[in-house]
Amino acid sequence: MRLLFILSLWLCSQSILNGQNQIILDENFNDWVDADFVSDPNEDNFLGPFDFTRLACANDDKFLYIQIDFEEETILDEQNDFVFYLDADNDPSTGLNINGIGADLYYFLGDGDGTVIINGQNRFINHYDIGLTALPTVSADRFEMAIRRNGIDNANGFFIENEIRVYFENISGDRIPDEGAFEYSLSNQELELPNYSLDLVQNDFRLLSLNCLQDGLFFNPQSDAIISIVEATRPDIIAFQEIYDFTAEQCYNMLDDVLSGEWFYDRVDPDIIILSKYPISKKFALDGNGAFKIDHPKQDILLINAHLPCCAKDSERQSEADKIMAFIRESKKQNSIIPLEEGTPIIITGDMNFVGLSRQLKTLRDGDIRNNNIYGEDLTPDWDGNSFNDVKLITTGFPGAITWLNPFSFFGPGRLDFMIYSASALEFKNGYALNTLWLSEFELQEFGLERETSDDASDHFALIGDFSFTNPTTSITDIGFNDHIKTFPNPTKSEVD
Repeated sequence: MRLLFILSLWLCSQSILNGQNQIILDENFNDWVDADFVSDPNEDNFLGPFDFTRLACANDDKFLYIQIDFEEETILDEQNDFVFYLDADNDPSTGLNINGIGADLYYFLGDGDGTVIINGQNRFINHYDIGLTALPTVSADRFEMAIRRNGIDNANGFFIENEIRVYFENISGDRIPDEGAFEYSLSNQELELPNYSLDLVQNDFRLLSLNCLQDGLFFNPQSDAIISIVEATRPDIIAFQEIYDFTAEQCYNMLDDVLSGEWFYDRVDPDIIILSKYPISKKFALDGNGAFKIDHPKQDILLINAHLPCCAKDSERQSEADKIMAFIRESKKQNSIIPLEEGTPIIITGDMNFVGLSRQLKTLRDGDIRNNNIYGEDLTPDWDGNSFNDVKLITTGFPGAITWLNPFSFFGPGRLDFMIYSASALEFKNGYALNTLWLSEFELQEFGLERETSDDASDHFALIGDFSFTNPTTSITDIGFNDHIKTFPNPTKSEVD
């Protein structure tokens, strides 16, 4: 019987050790409430935009954490002139002599690169070398960052000591603090990671979402890795993205040996695949994204599997997000091809590629449609008049909610993959973004995974979410466990052109 690593990711950021909150990079800043901040006057950047307002540090034995606030929204990892300076040993005689400190590390956040200075020698670094992670990935007025303490790849001999000084500079005008640098003494606090369950918890269904990176399910070593992930996590519903040149039936055949019982499957071009233990009774194509009605024995589910445009395509992402929410609005009014009964659970999952403006996430979460002239009126997405819940799935073995990592990319780790759901109809029980690189040896052995499994599978991590219905319309005990298997063709094979 598998060991349970239990429970609540959504409470994780409140862990307190030695009087200091454990920082979790999850875009929820409640864990910074007791931090000591240095403030910067508003509107003192006379040469340009992006005025710094607050700065704070925190740490555990693995990471140095930094919160940096701005007067207005900005994007931290591109299109800016922000420079981060770190005096890692509080010694002005080592490193770059600037503003009274010896900066052993300085990093150009908008360029995605920097320099460390070891024994007077400069070494070029990128985000992966120093373990730099910053969230959110989209535009915001507040960010939290993590940097690895115990050495830097490609720069042996670099360590973050117990006494440090930091400051940020906007080359176009502002800096924080205005004078000198922010001094911080690191504590002896040990890293306390959030709890999660790799094994199944008590739920009604487990959802897996994964970008398969250019048909990777069909080519080794990706294929073996993806199959291993499916076998280890045992989902009930699978949402794949980036399956371009293969059918849904071929996907099912690739996984047949590790999928127990009878399964259904379907596809929306160009790359959306859904596989389900429960019948898929309807579908609708939404500009390359797919809406599917899944007939769970307890309650129907509307599942939208999305793969929004990547990179510098904010307007295209916004249009697709607008269309998804317009479809949900009309489905709730029973005016679409998938009319919904009151209280039907709704989930939006997939690779959203949210790297630019935060506006698209606001649309999917809050129902705030940008182009009302084309896509109609705004909506309150959930049945109770509230926004959808955006569950921030914590990455296994890491104090943060990243779902994508590419050591060779200009961009640092980010939260690109999402599970957004109607909390009035569903209770989120457990979940995570699976990165096997940071799992313990025990966990790897217990679940039959290799340390490189996630890296081999994709540059995206598999998202796992366990959900239960809050108001099921039918009890499984009333209908029998297998009575939901319908007699129409199984697995389903319909696909759009």
